[in-house]
Amino acid sequence: MNTEHFIHNLRKRGNIQSNVGLPAASEEISEAELRLGVTFPDQVKWFYRACNGLKTFEPALKVLPLAELKIDPESQIEFAVIDNLHALCFDASHVNETGQWDIVNPESSFLVTKTMASFWSNKIFAWLDKHRTIWQEEAC
Repeated sequence: MNTEHFIHNLRKRGNIQSNVGLPAASEEISEAELRLGVTFPDQVKWFYRACNGLKTFEPALKVLPLAELKIDPESQIEFAVIDNLHALCFDASHVNETGQWDIVNPESSFLVTKTMASFWSNKIFAWLDKHRTIWQEEAC
């Protein structure tokens, strides 16, 4: 799913109130990369070019805008918070086999997904539509 479909699919869920940030300009992305000392994988850039931040209210999800991203000493960049409690980070310490950064729960090191495209096309909607606990292993 490309980013345009993501925003369309989010907006067609009339039961979910959301605020979608305006697309980030290339300069904003470059400034964030410089400030953080990283080069974003293409899929991260594509997401932010579609929406520079996102917030839903019930269920709660926040994807931080570029200006709020910070990198920690372990090269983790918190970029999302689910249910106002569970942080998700890009693991910028390495590029994985898909050419992307892993998305992890920093508290448990649980691997949420290996690509940003999987996050925006699958994981976000698993949380919003089904309240799946995407930040941890689900019980069978």
